[in-house]
Amino acid sequence: MGLAAMEIGLPAATASASEDSQGNSGSGVEGAWRIVHTDTTPDTDSAEAIVTFADGGGLVARDINPPGDAQLGAWRATGDRRFVATFFDSFSEGPSGPVHIVKVIVKGTVDDDNDKISGTYTFTITPPPPEFPASGGTGTFEGSRLVAGS
Repeated sequence: MGLAAMEIGLPAATASASEDSQGNSGSGVEGAWRIVHTDTTPDTDSAEAIVTFADGGGLVARDINPPGDAQLGAWRATGDRRFVATFFDSFSEGPSGPVHIVKVIVKGTVDDDNDKISGTYTFTITPPPPEFPASGGTGTFEGSRLVAGS
């Protein structure tokens, strides 16, 4: 079972003129993105998601195909058009099964035109589900800026 199979979304964003408390000015990632994320290990599951990076460092994501729950976290700029993010999700193995916490760490970039996003991620699941590697997994993502009214 990979990240996409567990309905995990990814990061997104537009440029902000003012610097926020986390130093995110000029990163180009603030705003909303429609992305596709694909696990590269332990399998190759994919999903489509909407991700929003808020001014101030908040992150909200949700897989839309297949549909999933909301994921919540934080992000910060690491340079011109570069960012990192950490967010969390959870799932259970049925009504009496254990709850698994998924932690996702993202490294991404925004293109020079400020309308494409791409990057990589790693994820861990605590406790790992049966037959899932304790080390977690990795993946890639890419997408386009979501523009209101279009």
